[in-house]
Amino acid sequence: MVLDEPKESDQTVLINNQMFIFDSFTAKTFDEPLKLDYSELQGYKLSTPSEILAYGIHLSSSV
Repeated sequence: MVLDEPKESDQTVLINNQMFIFDSFTAKTFDEPLKLDYSELQGYKLSTPSEILAYGIHLSSSV
């Protein structure tokens, strides 16, 4: 994951004062709810009810 500013074509979601940015392609790809979970040992995990999409995700800055 990258800390970034939204582009005009991106979709944004604000959850608990945290903005999540998805490009149009990614937003259309997911037809299930996404869950972003955090563990100190494994970092962030992105999943849907039916599968784990990515784990061991760490934040970086695009700047």
